[in-house]
Amino acid sequence: MRTTKISTRKLHKKADSNPATLMDMLTRLNLTDSQKTEFLSPVRRSDKRYVTSESNLDTKIDPRIFRETQVKRLFRWLANKPPVAKIFFNWLFVKTFKMKLDYFSENEDKKPDTIFKDKTSDEHKIEERVTDDFKIHNLGHATQLIQTEGMNILTDPVFGNLAPIVYPSMTKSFKKDIRPNELPPIDVILISHNHRDHVDEKSLKDIIKKGHQPTLLVPMGDAAYFKGLGFKTVQEFEWHEEVTLRSPTTNNQITICNVPADHRSGRKGYDSHKSLVSGWVISPKSRKEIVYFAGDTARLNDTRILSLALDVYSLYQHKKIDLAALPQIINMNPGGPNYTRKDMRPTHQSAMDSLTSAFRLALALEEISRKDNQPISAEKWLKATATVFMHHNRFELGPDRFNENMFIYNRVCSYLKMDDDEFARHHRKQSDKDANWSLFKRRKTFITRGVSELRYLASSIWHEASPSEINDKLLSFIQSRTHFPLINEKLTAQQFFQFGNGISSMIKPETTKGHKPKLR
Repeated sequence: MRTTKISTRKLHKKADSNPATLMDMLTRLNLTDSQKTEFLSPVRRSDKRYVTSESNLDTKIDPRIFRETQVKRLFRWLANKPPVAKIFFNWLFVKTFKMKLDYFSENEDKKPDTIFKDKTSDEHKIEERVTDDFKIHNLGHATQLIQTEGMNILTDPVFGNLAPIVYPSMTKSFKKDIRPNELPPIDVILISHNHRDHVDEKSLKDIIKKGHQPTLLVPMGDAAYFKGLGFKTVQEFEWHEEVTLRSPTTNNQITICNVPADHRSGRKGYDSHKSLVSGWVISPKSRKEIVYFAGDTARLNDTRILSLALDVYSLYQHKKIDLAALPQIINMNPGGPNYTRKDMRPTHQSAMDSLTSAFRLALALEEISRKDNQPISAEKWLKATATVFMHHNRFELGPDRFNENMFIYNRVCSYLKMDDDEFARHHRKQSDKDANWSLFKRRKTFITRGVSELRYLASSIWHEASPSEINDKLLSFIQSRTHFPLINEKLTAQQFFQFGNGISSMIKPETTKGHKPKLR
C-alpha cells in the first residue's frame, strides 16, 4: 500500500503546469516555527510517546472523569432502587442538593423507537454494497458504516459494552443494536485511536470470524497491536499522510487522509500516548462528497483547523469532477462529554465546539484558497458544509445525559433568538451558577461563551450584516445543517443538505423535536 506524505503531496492535479506541494503552502501561510510544529504530525519523543498537547499529559483527568461517572451511577441507584432507603436518598441528592442524576431524562428508555431506527426496514437496512450513492449508517457512538463506490468503510468498531459493570452499553438492553454478524463485507476499517470506546477487541475479532480480512488504516504506533488481533493488512499513518484505494467493485478511487486530533491514546491506564491519535478525511475522487470523521478530540486550535482545511482543500483539488462546484463537506464531530469543562476541555471538545467547527473550517478554507490564488469565500464553504453529531448516547460519561448534545443545541437556538440585553442577563446568570458549583449540576457558561464565539465568527463571514441579521443567519444555518442521526439510521449525503434556509432539520430525536429548553 503506497502512501503519500505532506512533503510530497501535490496541491493540484498532475495536469497543472507547476503543481505546488502542501509544504509549499506552509511557506505561503507564513507560519511561525511553533505553528509549524502544531501543524505537522507530532514527532515521537525519546520516551516513545506521541503527545498532541501538553495539557493531555495531566494524568489526573481520566480518573476524575471515571470517578464522576461511577459516583453518579451509584447515587442514581441509591435514589431509585433500595426499598425505603431510596426515599431518603432521593430527598438528599435530588431535592436538597439538586443533583442531575438521570441518564434518560426524557424517558427515552421507555420509548426505544425514539432512540433507534428499525434496522429491518428497507429504508434503514444495511446494504451489501452501495455503488451509485454515498450513504452513512450510524451504528452508535463513533462506529459509522460509510458506503460508496462499492466500498464499505467502517470507523472505530465497538459493539456492546466497554466493561459490563462500570461502563455498560446504555442501549444494549433494547436489543436493537446492529451486531458484527449483520455487517456486510468490510473493505476498510479506520481507527482514530485505541481507546476502548473506539477499539473493541471482541468486535474486531467477530468481523474476522465472518471471514473478512479488511484493510486497517491506523495511527502511528498501533500496527503491532492490530496485527496481534489477527489482521493481516495494517498500515500506520501520521497526520497529513494519505492513501488512494480502488473500489473492489467499481474500480473507482477513494482517497483517505489522516488528519489532526488533540487527544490521548492508551488502553491500560499506564500506556498513554504510546500511539498517535487522529481523524480521517474520506474523498471518493469521482463524487462530490468529502467526509471529515473527527474521531475523538479536544477542540482543535486555530493552526490545526488550518491544517485540517489544507487537507480538505487538497482532496477537493484532486477530485475528478468539475471544480466550479464545491464538494459536499460532511463534518462528523464528537459532542462531548460536555461536563465538567475543567475536566473535559484538555481531551474532549464540547457540543459548542462541534457547532462552531463548521464556521472555523469555512474561514480556514477561505484563507487556504486565497493563498492558493483561487479565492473562495467562507460563506460558500459554509453553505457546502453539514455538521453531523456522533460519539454520544451509547455510553454514560460524566454528568452528560442521553441526547445531551441535542439539549445544548436547543439552548443555543434559544440564545440566538434573544437580543443582546436578554442574552447578557442569561450569561451573568450562568456565571453566577458557576460560582456555586456542586456535583452533577450542569455548568453552562461554555454555551453562552460559545454563542458569543459563533456571533464573532459569523461577523467574519457576513461582513455587512447587522447583529440581528447575524443572529438570524446563524439560527437559519445551524437549524438546517446540524443533524443528530438516531442509532441504526442510514442517510444519503443529499439528505444532510436537503433542508433549506429557515427549515429546521428533521434528522434528530423525536423526544426533543419541538422541545422548549428550560433556561434555568
